Amino acid sequence: MIKRLGSWAAGKLLSSFGGSWFGQTMLQFMGLPTAAGPRVDERNAMNHSAAFACTRILSSSGAVLPWNLKRPKEGGGSLNATEHPLYRILHRRPNPRMTSMYFRLYGLAQQINWGNFYAEVDRNQFGEVVALYPIHASRVTYQEQADGSVVYTVQNNGGSVVEFTNGPDLATRCELLHIPSIYPAEDGIGGMGTISKARETIGMGMAVREHGAKTFANGCRPTVAVKLNKTKLENDTRARFRKEWAEATTGPQRGKPILLDGTMELQQFSWNNEDSQFLGTLEYNDEDVARWYGVPPHMIQILKRATFNNIEMQSTEFVVYSLVPWIEMWDQVVETSLLTPAEVASGYFVKHNVNGLLRGDSKARGEFYRLLWGLGAITINEIRELEDYNPIGPDGDKHFVPLNVTTAARAGTAEAEKQQATMPASSSGDQNQNDRQQAARQILADVLRRMWTKEGNAAKRAAKNPETFSEWLSTFYDSHQAVLLEAVGPFNRLAVLLDLAIAYPSDLVAQSRQRLEAIDPAAAGDQFAAMIAAEVDSWPEDRLSQTLRSMEGRTHVATN
Repeated sequence: MIKRLGSWAAGKLLSSFGGSWFGQTMLQFMGLPTAAGPRVDERNAMNHSAAFACTRILSSSGAVLPWNLKRPKEGGGSLNATEHPLYRILHRRPNPRMTSMYFRLYGLAQQINWGNFYAEVDRNQFGEVVALYPIHASRVTYQEQADGSVVYTVQNNGGSVVEFTNGPDLATRCELLHIPSIYPAEDGIGGMGTISKARETIGMGMAVREHGAKTFANGCRPTVAVKLNKTKLENDTRARFRKEWAEATTGPQRGKPILLDGTMELQQFSWNNEDSQFLGTLEYNDEDVARWYGVPPHMIQILKRATFNNIEMQSTEFVVYSLVPWIEMWDQVVETSLLTPAEVASGYFVKHNVNGLLRGDSKARGEFYRLLWGLGAITINEIRELEDYNPIGPDGDKHFVPLNVTTAARAGTAEAEKQQATMPASSSGDQNQNDRQQAARQILADVLRRMWTKEGNAAKRAAKNPETFSEWLSTFYDSHQAVLLEAVGPFNRLAVLLDLAIAYPSDLVAQSRQRLEAIDPAAAGDQFAAMIAAEVDSWPEDRLSQTLRSMEGRTHVATN
């Protein structure tokens, strides 16, 4: 076998089995053993549903994002560098056989699970990148040279070997695009794949599933025993009885009457589903796999402890803390490997646009855009671009600001005072400010309705047990104040900018407790649950106007 491999592979095999391409391939083919028993590698790990789902959600979420080469725009900002040859490769077609999305699906999956993604860089006679051809990570090994360069050895399917060299610094032309994992390897060049670290967890999940499949295939465990009134059966009689019993209880004969002779009786076994503990073990294992990948459980259909509020927050955290590091690695490596130092110095950069994943529903986006546009932070055309609409022309690039404000440097100066004195009492700036304040109040109103509905549902559930209701009040509202503070946080930040009163979670919680404590379980008797329901059902409307009126004229202080 060694002779057929050739001198290169044979030498590597003899010197270091695990470090050669052949050794790596064999280990990947066989998989490394785990303490639970199953061998796990980057390929068969995809038979684990949670590992497959995490890989799918990370790679597909990154692959669908717009990926553009950007250049600086005169006057500030940036534009898509559509005139650059690399723009088409990144945005549309990296090579004749792949779209940009499929190329990144393939690459992100390898970067995440294998630890590295490689692509051959094809250039024309002018040194411009004309195509990127992916190479599977299992075919590539690398070695750092004395001068700091890195030689990549690629094993072709036919047995031939091709070498690519990347220079010791970013200014040297790149022959092989190498995008490592966000988990650096010890050599500081490559990356470590998630599978290599989560191998024991995935192996345990495979072992549990295999055990469960075999157990349920055999009917979990015997449900009955046949008891003999005589001491012993002959071997041939015992074997014939087992065969007849199996034929009567399995296959097409299952369900037909069973005839026992007078010396036999049935003894029933009693057991329940908790005896096997399969579901709890599988659920924990899936959550543990999701933890390795950094994917929120609800994104792989683990919804046991999911609520509307925490799903929305976890989805945003997934983009910021889980997805962005992977795609940022792509942006930086491509930028430094495929752009010249002069282009980087002149402001060219590569960027995945994650704004689409961070946007809320249409109502929330509309209010957000309206506030930013009213502050002069964005233009109409920028809003239309975020919503995939065509620009409306040069007028859409203008920034609009209120007329009744000035810069901090000019505040209090004679010029500013003169400007304010000559301004009409009812100006368009005043109207814009009123509109923004009204939009902010609407945000608060929506938050309060949602929070009171949540409190009401919890109170109605607790009211079913009047004897423990007082204890529930203390436990629930001690933690609910922090939830409410987080919910009204966006409004309070806008309130400071728009000269509005701040919402105080401590006041809102105290009012809720007082109104619920006023209903005495002992006095209400059997009507206690109905009285609690009548009280909390009125909150979203009756308390809203009262709360907004009580906030008029209050000054800004820190939230509590």
